[in-house]
Formats: sequence, C-alpha cells, structure tokens
Amino acid sequence: MVVEWKERQHEREELNFRRDAAIAAMLRDCGLLKFAQISSMRAQLPLLHHIIEWWDPDQGLFHVGDQTLTIDRDDIYFLTGLSQRGLPVSLRGAAPDVGADVDSLIADYCVPGSKKSSNQLKIADVRDPGLRIIMFTITRAAGSLQPHLASRGNVMTAVRCTDGEVFDWVTAVHGGLTEQLSKAKRGRAKQFGYGSLICSFFLQRIPAMRPRVSRVAPGPREPRMAQWTEMMARIGGGIPTNQFGHEFWDWWADQTPFIDDYAYAGVDFRQDPDLPLAPGTAWGPGGKKRQH
Repeated sequence: MVVEWKERQHEREELNFRRDAAIAAMLRDCGLLKFAQISSMRAQLPLLHHIIEWWDPDQGLFHVGDQTLTIDRDDIYFLTGLSQRGLPVSLRGAAPDVGADVDSLIADYCVPGSKKSSNQLKIADVRDPGLRIIMFTITRAAGSLQPHLASRGNVMTAVRCTDGEVFDWVTAVHGGLTEQLSKAKRGRAKQFGYGSLICSFFLQRIPAMRPRVSRVAPGPREPRMAQWTEMMARIGGGIPTNQFGHEFWDWWADQTPFIDDYAYAGVDFRQDPDLPLAPGTAWGPGGKKRQH
C-alpha cells in the first residue's frame, strides 16, 4: 500500500493572521481560530501507513495488536479545538442550498481575470484576506486533496463564517477522516489529507509512540494536536528524520502498547474566549458543550 501525504503547509500570509486582529476575530467567531493556529506536521509516511493498515473500515475502529482503539468526536474536539456545537456543515462538496455557480462566485469574490479550476474556485485569487484565510482553513479541515481550491459549498460556508455563524466542525471532520481512512484501506484512494490529525491522535493516545525528547506540558486551553506538530518539526533541527523507521517497527513488534484512556486530562476549554458557544448551548464538564 502506497499512500501520499497530501496536506497544504501554512503559507506566510496564512500565519500573518495572528498579527491581524480583524482576521483573528473572524476565525474566532466561527469556531476556527484554534485549529487555524496549529501548524501542519512534517510527513510521517511510515506511521501513516501503519495507521491505515490498523484501520477496520467495517467496524470503524483500529486494531492495534490485540487491542482496539476508536477515534470519536471528543478526540477531534480536544485535538483540534474546533467547535463541536453549532449549525451542521458539510465539507465534502456543494451544499444542497448553494444557488450560485462557480463563475458567479469568482465574479463576486475573486480578483479580475481569475479562472476556475476543476470547477472550483482558486482560493489564492480571493480578494478579501479574511475570507481567503477562512477558505484555506475550511479546506484543511475537510482534508482536501486539492487544498488550494474551494468547492461551491465550501465557498458559501466561508461567506457565512464572515457573518459569525458557528458550525459543528467536529462532526464534519470526524466523518471526513473516517471516510478517507476507509477509502485508503480499501485501495480506493492514494492520497490522504488528514495525516497531521491522525498521527497526532496516535501520539496522544499511545504514549509508547512518542519520540523520546523533552517537551513542555501544554496549557489547559491548547489543542493537543499543536504539541505533536511542533515536536515533529523540532526533531532533527528542521532536517527530515526517519523517526518511524525500521528500527522503531522492529522494537514495536515486541511491545504490548498501552492505550491511554485519559489522554485529555487537564484540557479545559470552558470559558475559552477563542472557542465561541453556538446559540442555545452552554459549557459542560471538561470543556464539552451541551444543549440547554
């Protein structure tokens, strides 16, 4: 099985939103800010290939040795800091209520002379920098295999984000991730758009997989995915290393891995100003949100 790690790295412009209070506020108001602040992980293909091999598409879980491991919505929530309450959202293409065609959207939101590609909008051509960064963040959350392009549905979702609508990103990301895992396992996909997220999940839940390097304990409001993407970037001083090479897997074959069922202890998003509540919701125990 050969699967390509397909993720768009943060461009300089996308990182500059941290110095632009207006754009940061737009991302915050729709529940995307914490995720947007997380960098992508350097490709870890050997680890990704093992993760896909462990995935059981029929049962919707992983078989790790003699143990099973599931990834659910709470994992996505605590790893990414995405909102898990709000309006339902689809990240897989055009939404049923999208009326405008791609040419009309290009005329409304892109620079003059912009042309569609694969019947999608080129995000780099979007005039408004805030809307542009929201689109890049949405396509990343979608695990898009063409992360420089936005579908009609994702464009309209991004426009609604500029109005401060809060969406249930967690459910959409969970569905997209498990769908890509199943397609890759069945040989129906050769590219994978959620490598940073799924590798972070395994580093979080299985301590034996973590690199033996010092790390600063993350704060209670820090999405746990951030520590792993930053750690993997530091290993080797910026030079790609084979952290999960043959020696690791030879050692792994003799292990009985411990799965941490309390991997998110200490995470508390309650009252976090960077994670807004959708109307009709309130903070619950451990930073989870519940309906009134």
